[in-house]
Amino acid sequence: MLQKLSLYVANICAAEDSAQIDTVLARAVQDLNFVSYNLSCGKLNPQDFMTDPDLTSWTTHELEAYDRDRWGRRDPLLQRLEGREPAAHTWCSTDWLETPYHDYSEYVHGVGIGGGVTVPLASSTGRFNAMTLLTLTPEISGDQLAATQILANVAQSRLAATGLLHAGTGSSAAAFRTLSNRQREILHWAAMGKSNAEIAVIMDQTKRGIDYHISEITRKLG
Repeated sequence: MLQKLSLYVANICAAEDSAQIDTVLARAVQDLNFVSYNLSCGKLNPQDFMTDPDLTSWTTHELEAYDRDRWGRRDPLLQRLEGREPAAHTWCSTDWLETPYHDYSEYVHGVGIGGGVTVPLASSTGRFNAMTLLTLTPEISGDQLAATQILANVAQSRLAATGLLHAGTGSSAAAFRTLSNRQREILHWAAMGKSNAEIAVIMDQTKRGIDYHISEITRKLG
């Protein structure tokens, strides 16, 4: 998974516009066994997260139906964003059956969604930034969760770097600048499909050293 993730990260970093970023994210989401994603940044309120996304694989019809049926006022995931909970979290469609949000559980389950991941993103302006991904099954692995956090932060950073986002996402974009030249080279070779052992030979480093840098890259970008 790490090699594929590195390739997607490299492709997002090389993207020149939002359409290219969307194409990479759509492929990455599919490879991670999610069926759709929604990335929204710089929103004044959580409801705008679903009605005016910056990037999404949802169709216009799906977005309009969500807005028309006023799910934004009854969506527990948006309520959680409004609470400013910073940690990424997984959820399944049955989580709210015994709560006031039971109708949302029934709605999500009715359209075949088993669960998902919501990744809040850094904002220096107090606006709402997050990415959410949906899956057909309720089981989400730790690797999937870690990968979504990296993809979300990298995508937001690239959108900010290319001037395609509202102001206020600079803290995430700055993550790229924390990578050393060596770490950027390691990321390049990983994106080319090289294993850690192969990268160690290419760069005349120990495998243990490459393993360390890979973990640091994951930490900085995630």
